[in-house]
Amino acid sequence: MPAKRVLMKKIKRILELRFAFKLSHRAIGRDVGIGRGSVSRILERATVANLTWPLPDGMTDAELEAILYPSTVRSASAQRPVPRWAEVQLELTKHRTLTLAQLWKEYIAAHPEGYQYSRYCDLYRSWRSANMDPVMRHTHKAGDRLFVDYSGKKPCVVDPDTGEVRTVELFVAVLGASNYLYAEATETQKTRDFCGSVCRTLEFLGGVPRAIVPDNLKAAVIQFKKDDVSVLNESFRDLTEHYQVGVLPARPRKPRDKGKAELGVLVAQRKILAVLRNVTFFGIQELNAAIFEEVKSLNLTPFQKMPGTRRSRFEEVDRPALRPLPANPYVYGAWTGKRKVAPDYHVQIEKHFYSVPHTYLGRSVRGLIRPCTVEIYLGEERIASHIRSLTSGQYTTNLIHMPVHHREYAKWSARRFIRWAHTIGPQTTALIEANFARFQIPEQAYRRCMAILRLGSAFGHDVLEKACGIALEQQTLSSPAVKKIVKRVTAEQHQKPPIEHENIRGANYYTSNGTS
Repeated sequence: MPAKRVLMKKIKRILELRFAFKLSHRAIGRDVGIGRGSVSRILERATVANLTWPLPDGMTDAELEAILYPSTVRSASAQRPVPRWAEVQLELTKHRTLTLAQLWKEYIAAHPEGYQYSRYCDLYRSWRSANMDPVMRHTHKAGDRLFVDYSGKKPCVVDPDTGEVRTVELFVAVLGASNYLYAEATETQKTRDFCGSVCRTLEFLGGVPRAIVPDNLKAAVIQFKKDDVSVLNESFRDLTEHYQVGVLPARPRKPRDKGKAELGVLVAQRKILAVLRNVTFFGIQELNAAIFEEVKSLNLTPFQKMPGTRRSRFEEVDRPALRPLPANPYVYGAWTGKRKVAPDYHVQIEKHFYSVPHTYLGRSVRGLIRPCTVEIYLGEERIASHIRSLTSGQYTTNLIHMPVHHREYAKWSARRFIRWAHTIGPQTTALIEANFARFQIPEQAYRRCMAILRLGSAFGHDVLEKACGIALEQQTLSSPAVKKIVKRVTAEQHQKPPIEHENIRGANYYTSNGTS
C-alpha cells in the first residue's frame, strides 16, 4: 500500500522553514511532526521542481501538488534519477582534488538516462544554495597577513651513503593580498625547523607583515583559545617578538580561516612536487635548490583569471605595505623546563652548571639556550646570561653573582698564595709550595695557606719566616702546628737576657758542689 501523502499545508510549512529560516531537516521534522527522511524527500522534489520560498502568488494547493507529484505517466525527461546531493557534497568535502565533472561522469555511467552535465551543475548549485551555510568572502589588505602551513603530500630524499629513502616536510607560506608564495623542505615540523622556515620566509619577502596565520601545530600554538589570547609556543613567541609581528591562529576545524594556506599548499603540490616527482635528490639542500627554482618560476607565471603574476602583484601591492626587517637577525632559542637554584647559586643546563645572583637561592628558573649563549629567566625577567659551554660537569661562574666573602675567596689561586709567600721569605715560600704539593686539588690548600700567611701580619714576617724554617725541619705543614711554632719563637724573643755581675753566682757555681 503506498504511503499516505503529506498534506500540502505541511509541505508549505516545510518549504518556509527550510528556505526562509534555514532550519535543518531534523528540526523541520520536529516542527511539522514527520520524519527527517520524509522532509528530505519533499525538499528533493522541491529542488527538482525549482521551488523556493515564498511560492508564486496565487499558487493553489492543487497546483503545488501537481508540481511536486506529477502524473505517473511521465515523459522520459521526468523519469531521470535525482542525484543524492548530500552524498555528492560529502565526496567533494572529503577529497579536495575531486571535481563535480568527475562525479557527473560516475552518475551518468550508472544512469545513462540521467541529467546532462549543465543541468546536473544547475541542480547542484540550487541544492547547495538552499542547504549550505552562507560563506563570508575574505578581502585581504596589502601586507596584512602571511598564511603558513605544511603539505600533507611530502617530498623524498635519498641518503647518498646508505641509499635509504626518507620523506621530509614541505613548508608553504602565502601572502594574502598578492598570493606571493614561498616554499622549502625541512626535516621535521618541530619548533626549530618551523621557526627557521618562518624566519627564512620573512627574509625572502624582505619585510614583515602585520600578522602570521599558522595552523594549530604545536610548534606554533600550544593552546587555542576562542575568546582569549592563544598560548603560543615560547620559542615561536620569541620569534614574533623579535619581528614585532602578530599571530592569528586559525580556528580548529575551520579551514576557511586559512584558505590561502590551503590553496597555497595545493598549488605547491601541483606546480612544485608534481614537477619534481621523477627527480632523485641526495639530501635536503639539493631538494631545496630545486624547490627554490620552481618557486621563482611559479611566482612569475601569469594568472589565468586576472592580469599580472604573483611577483608583479607582490611588488605593486604587498611589498610597499610590509614593515622593514629588524636590524639584527633572529637567533633561535630553546627553553628548558623549570630548574631550582642550588645552594651554590648555580643551575644545571645541558649537564653544565651556570651561576645566577646568590639572592635567588631556591627559586625556580628557566633557561633559554641559544647557539652561543645561555640565558636564565625568573618569570619574564632575565637574571643571568653566560657564554654557552658544552663541557659536562663543569661550572661557569660570574663573580658578581657571588656573596662578597665568596668573591674574595674566588679571587685566590695557588700562584697568588706563592707570590704572597715570596714577600715574606724563602722558608715561607717553601712551606706554602709544600702544602700545595700535598693536595691534588689546589683549592683544598687555600684555607691552610691563608691561615699560615696571616700569621705574618699578626706576629711579623721575621717570626713567621723562622717558624716556617723550623716547621720544614720538623715536617709539620699544618697551620695549627705552624702557629704553635710562631708563638714559641715569639716567646723566646721576648725572654730577658741573663745579668752578668761578679756578685751573682752563676750556674757553674752550683755544678762544682758549692766549693770556691
